Amino acid sequence: MSNPDPTPDEHGEEITGLSAEQRQAELDALSAHDAELAGTPAAKLAARFDGVVPDGGVIGRAVTDREQLLPRARRIRDTARIWAPALACTAAFLTAALVLDLPGPLAVYGFALAGYAWWMCAGRPGPIEAVRMLCYRAVDTGRWIRRHVTRLAVRRNAYETRRTDARATSK
Repeated sequence: MSNPDPTPDEHGEEITGLSAEQRQAELDALSAHDAELAGTPAAKLAARFDGVVPDGGVIGRAVTDREQLLPRARRIRDTARIWAPALACTAAFLTAALVLDLPGPLAVYGFALAGYAWWMCAGRPGPIEAVRMLCYRAVDTGRWIRRHVTRLAVRRNAYETRRTDARATSK
């Protein structure tokens, strides 16, 4: 967020600029209308509203059937919006490299341009963050490989056990 809220607990519903007595008088005047609101369709509608979310939420976000799908759609849309330039640049470079006979310097330039696009889409991390991200990615990839190799070894062991047991029982 470029402009953080200096008072993150204040969501705008407080009455500001008044003394304690004036604020209490305002709240007392408003509390008289609570009885009028009780049991009306407006009260039911007000119960469905969410408050203001300081990090960009929407005032009066109603609970609907689509609420479960909207956050996922927003995440997919935001992810696509963030990473689309890097994916497009990489796809263009790979297409050009496969279709055209690129000379060495031009291939290096295309590879550098794709790397720059990924770096920009990742939020232009500094050298320490970039190394940290690469290390995390390498560790995650290593875990993925280890998990699949272990799974393959277990399956291979089960196969060998079945094969040798079948041979031993047939004799």
